Amino acid sequence: MVTAAKPAYGTLLKRNGTLIPGVEIGPSGPSRSMDAIQATSHDSASGYKEFIGGLIDAGSVPFSIQWDPDNAQHTGLLTDMNARTVQTFALTYPDTGATIVTFTALVVKHEPDAPVEGKLMMACELKVSGLPVYS
Repeated sequence: MVTAAKPAYGTLLKRNGTLIPGVEIGPSGPSRSMDAIQATSHDSASGYKEFIGGLIDAGSVPFSIQWDPDNAQHTGLLTDMNARTVQTFALTYPDTGATIVTFTALVVKHEPDAPVEGKLMMACELKVSGLPVYS
């Protein structure tokens, strides 16, 4: 049987329609989780807890970039974080249909790394705000 696996190489991350260059690790997400609201009452028939669906959290999108302190998109991530600005991001996957996930998010992590025997890197995390849209 032939596998249906797809390579992840070529996945692109954009901020306000402009490519964030040098993404090396990730991005992963957005993930989803839903709150379960306990709704058991004294007249619940089974004696088991009952739940209803609550709010859905779209999670975060962590990624690491080959950091260029002179790149406008790279510096824009820190500017967004300092200003607490929600921006529009888009992930484009390298499948035949070029699936795109568009979402708004806050930058909640900006962590530069400068190892002695390595390249400049920066770990980032986007906290998704609202519903991610797949197209």
